[in-house]
Amino acid sequence: MMELSPLLIGIIGLAILLIFICSGIPIAYVFGLIGFVGLAILVGTKPAISLMGTVTYSQVANYTWTMLPLFILMGGFAADSGMTADAFAAARMWLGRFPGGLAIAVVVASTIFGAVSGSGIATTVTMTKVAWPEMKRYNYAPSLALGCCITGGCIDNLIPPSIILVMYAMIADESIGALFMGAIFPGLLAGGLMILSIITICVIKPSMAPAGPPSTWKEKFRSLTGVWAILILIVFVLGGIWLGVNTPNEAAGVGAAGAFVIGISRGTLKWKQTWQSLMDVAIMTGAIFVLFVGVQVFNSFISITNMPQELAEWVTTLKVPPNGVLGIILLIYFILGIPLELAPLLMLTLPIFVPLVEACGISKVLFGIATTVVVGIATITPPVGTPMFIAHNMVKKDGIALNTIFKGCWIFCIPLVIALILIVFFPQIALWLPSTMR
Repeated sequence: MMELSPLLIGIIGLAILLIFICSGIPIAYVFGLIGFVGLAILVGTKPAISLMGTVTYSQVANYTWTMLPLFILMGGFAADSGMTADAFAAARMWLGRFPGGLAIAVVVASTIFGAVSGSGIATTVTMTKVAWPEMKRYNYAPSLALGCCITGGCIDNLIPPSIILVMYAMIADESIGALFMGAIFPGLLAGGLMILSIITICVIKPSMAPAGPPSTWKEKFRSLTGVWAILILIVFVLGGIWLGVNTPNEAAGVGAAGAFVIGISRGTLKWKQTWQSLMDVAIMTGAIFVLFVGVQVFNSFISITNMPQELAEWVTTLKVPPNGVLGIILLIYFILGIPLELAPLLMLTLPIFVPLVEACGISKVLFGIATTVVVGIATITPPVGTPMFIAHNMVKKDGIALNTIFKGCWIFCIPLVIALILIVFFPQIALWLPSTMR
């Protein structure tokens, strides 16, 4: 019987993994099972069992992971205490009287909320709940209204603190602070291009986003009193990281505690909401940890097969320019991001692609931010599009067809693609701010 090489065993394992994922088996168990079997074949059963125990402990006991539940908790407290609604209300007061003003207000509020929430799905749910009734009231086209609510989640994935960037940093062994700082300008760029798209749509077809009633200056300035809390959180969390006063872990603790204190002091965060936020954090963090442990077992198997190094060496022999390599990888991410969820996709592919990116001299900060953008675009692309199905479940009582939501998201894919191209060809958009960190 012909003996299989470690590389061929790795390729077979990767193919089986993709088949199992598509079959609907829980992803974390698939990663762990195939990784263990692969290790048992290559190094023996006893070393594989020992490695599984070592990997499980080392990953769960990693101090850096403490920021993940804390950032999730900060976003939960901020949403439950009404900070998101206040941000949208203030933006609506200032912008609502213009054509497309409510849609622009959604983008602005999503960007602000993204600075205290690490979840794009949370932004989609919150903005749909808060903004859709208002836009429906003023006869906004459902495609435009829901498209900007859903696409706002892509901005949230970029604006720090981002759960996706935390996971990327852990897998790619990159500075979380540098990634957070590097994502600020790309996030603002994506938001600005979305606003330009809304203005363009309103110029071409004003009936899609009619102007709302004007607000008095007194109402406008009064609305800003509800935004101070979220701005304070942003300054303490991101400002502390940039100045070097806080580590990302400490900033996460400050942010979670600050959001809790502000919610309690305002009287908007009740015991029931606090308990629910804690339960949500426990469930989400537990699911991520189980997934990450399974992925790390699989990655140990892939590393032993030498697949990442072989791929990196092969690409370097092709003499493709770095941007060409980056473009190919991003295209692969877009294709895989349509059927796969964001977190498992990154965990599956980064151990293979990061060595390749480093071999080509591409900044890991730039790669992480570009990957977050392109996979965000993939997640709002049919036929899967989890955020679109979530939003549809929230508005289907209003008779909104799923196809209408798809159309709205396609509109906003264009500014996100433009933002991605600008980030790739002008990398200082992402790399300048990290270079100024203390």
